[in-house]
Amino acid sequence: AVKALGRRWKRVSRRGRELKDLGDADRHHLRIDAKKLRYAFEAFAPLFDAREGERFLKRLKALQDALGALNDAAVATRLVERLAPKGAGAAEASRLLLAREARRGRQMKAAVAAMEALADGRRPWDI
Repeated sequence: AVKALGRRWKRVSRRGRELKDLGDADRHHLRIDAKKLRYAFEAFAPLFDAREGERFLKRLKALQDALGALNDAAVATRLVERLAPKGAGAAEASRLLLAREARRGRQMKAAVAAMEALADGRRPWDI
Protein backbone atom coordinates (compact mmCIF):
# COMPACT_ATOMS: atom_id res chain seq x y z
CA ALA A 1 0.00 0.00 0.00
CA VAL A 2 2.76 2.41 0.96
CA LYS A 3 4.64 1.76 -2.28
CA ALA A 4 1.54 2.15 -4.47
CA LEU A 5 0.44 5.34 -2.74
CA GLY A 6 3.98 6.72 -2.88
CA ARG A 7 4.08 6.20 -6.66
CA ARG A 8 0.71 7.89 -7.11
CA TRP A 9 1.74 10.74 -4.83
CA LYS A 10 4.99 11.25 -6.75
CA ARG A 11 3.06 11.81 -9.99
CA VAL A 12 0.69 14.30 -8.38
CA SER A 13 3.50 16.09 -6.59
CA ARG A 14 5.69 16.35 -9.69
CA ARG A 15 2.97 17.81 -11.89
CA GLY A 16 1.51 19.89 -9.09
CA ARG A 17 4.74 21.81 -8.47
CA GLU A 18 4.30 23.57 -11.80
CA LEU A 19 0.52 23.91 -11.65
CA LYS A 20 0.50 27.64 -12.48
CA ASP A 21 2.42 26.97 -15.69
CA LEU A 22 0.51 23.91 -16.89
CA GLY A 23 -1.61 24.06 -20.00
CA ASP A 24 -5.12 22.65 -20.14
CA ALA A 25 -4.02 19.15 -21.19
CA ASP A 26 -1.33 18.81 -18.53
CA ARG A 27 -3.67 20.20 -15.87
CA HIS A 28 -6.20 17.58 -16.94
CA HIS A 29 -3.53 14.88 -16.52
CA LEU A 30 -2.84 16.19 -13.02
CA ARG A 31 -6.57 15.95 -12.32
CA ILE A 32 -6.56 12.32 -13.47
CA ASP A 33 -3.48 11.56 -11.36
CA ALA A 34 -5.19 13.11 -8.32
CA LYS A 35 -8.26 10.98 -8.97
CA LYS A 36 -6.15 7.82 -9.16
CA LEU A 37 -4.41 8.77 -5.92
CA ARG A 38 -7.76 9.31 -4.24
CA TYR A 39 -9.15 5.97 -5.39
CA ALA A 40 -5.99 4.17 -4.32
CA PHE A 41 -6.00 5.85 -0.94
CA GLU A 42 -9.68 5.09 -0.39
CA ALA A 43 -8.97 1.42 -1.12
CA PHE A 44 -6.15 1.33 1.42
CA ALA A 45 -7.63 3.78 3.96
CA PRO A 46 -8.47 1.14 6.58
CA LEU A 47 -4.73 0.50 6.94
CA PHE A 48 -4.07 4.05 8.18
CA ASP A 49 -5.18 6.41 10.93
CA ALA A 50 -8.78 7.41 10.18
CA ARG A 51 -8.42 11.03 11.27
CA GLU A 52 -5.27 11.57 9.20
CA GLY A 53 -6.96 9.86 6.28
CA GLU A 54 -9.97 12.18 6.47
CA ARG A 55 -7.72 15.23 6.54
CA PHE A 56 -5.74 13.98 3.57
CA LEU A 57 -8.89 13.21 1.57
CA LYS A 58 -10.32 16.64 2.34
CA ARG A 59 -7.21 18.31 0.91
CA LEU A 60 -7.17 15.97 -2.08
CA LYS A 61 -10.86 16.60 -2.81
CA ALA A 62 -10.25 20.36 -2.69
CA LEU A 63 -7.58 19.95 -5.36
CA GLN A 64 -9.83 17.78 -7.49
CA ASP A 65 -12.69 20.29 -7.23
CA ALA A 66 -10.46 23.21 -8.22
CA LEU A 67 -8.94 21.30 -11.12
CA GLY A 68 -12.41 20.18 -12.18
CA ALA A 69 -13.63 23.77 -12.39
CA LEU A 70 -10.65 24.71 -14.55
CA ASN A 71 -11.22 21.68 -16.77
CA ASP A 72 -14.91 22.54 -17.18
CA ALA A 73 -13.94 25.97 -18.48
CA ALA A 74 -11.44 24.49 -20.93
CA VAL A 75 -13.99 21.97 -22.20
CA ALA A 76 -16.63 24.69 -22.59
CA THR A 77 -14.24 26.75 -24.71
CA ARG A 78 -13.44 23.82 -27.00
CA LEU A 79 -17.11 22.91 -27.27
CA VAL A 80 -18.15 26.42 -28.26
CA GLU A 81 -15.35 26.56 -30.83
CA ARG A 82 -16.44 23.23 -32.28
CA LEU A 83 -20.12 24.14 -32.41
CA ALA A 84 -19.40 27.59 -33.91
CA PRO A 85 -22.79 29.06 -32.98
CA LYS A 86 -24.30 31.83 -35.10
CA GLY A 87 -26.54 34.80 -34.31
CA ALA A 88 -28.07 34.87 -30.83
CA GLY A 89 -26.35 31.58 -30.01
CA ALA A 90 -22.97 33.18 -30.67
CA ALA A 91 -23.79 36.04 -28.32
CA GLU A 92 -24.86 33.64 -25.57
CA ALA A 93 -21.81 31.45 -26.11
CA SER A 94 -19.61 34.52 -25.86
CA ARG A 95 -21.31 35.51 -22.59
CA LEU A 96 -20.75 32.02 -21.23
CA LEU A 97 -17.06 32.05 -22.11
CA LEU A 98 -16.55 35.55 -20.72
CA ALA A 99 -18.15 34.53 -17.42
CA ARG A 100 -15.95 31.45 -17.22
CA GLU A 101 -12.85 33.50 -18.05
CA ALA A 102 -13.72 36.01 -15.32
CA ARG A 103 -13.64 33.18 -12.75
CA ARG A 104 -10.46 31.59 -14.12
CA GLY A 105 -8.04 33.62 -12.02
CA ARG A 106 -9.84 32.77 -8.77
CA GLN A 107 -10.10 29.14 -9.79
CA MET A 108 -6.38 28.96 -10.57
CA LYS A 109 -5.54 30.54 -7.20
CA ALA A 110 -7.80 28.00 -5.50
CA ALA A 111 -6.12 25.15 -7.36
CA VAL A 112 -2.63 26.37 -6.46
CA ALA A 113 -3.64 26.84 -2.82
CA ALA A 114 -5.20 23.37 -2.74
CA MET A 115 -2.05 21.84 -4.24
CA GLU A 116 0.14 23.65 -1.72
CA ALA A 117 -2.07 22.48 1.17
CA LEU A 118 -1.92 18.94 -0.13
CA ALA A 119 1.86 19.06 -0.57
CA ASP A 120 2.45 20.67 2.82
CA GLY A 121 0.06 18.37 4.67
CA ARG A 122 0.83 14.99 6.12
CA ARG A 123 0.28 11.90 4.07
CA PRO A 124 -1.16 9.06 6.15
CA TRP A 125 1.19 6.44 4.69
CA ASP A 126 4.25 8.51 5.69
CA ILE A 127 3.28 8.65 9.36
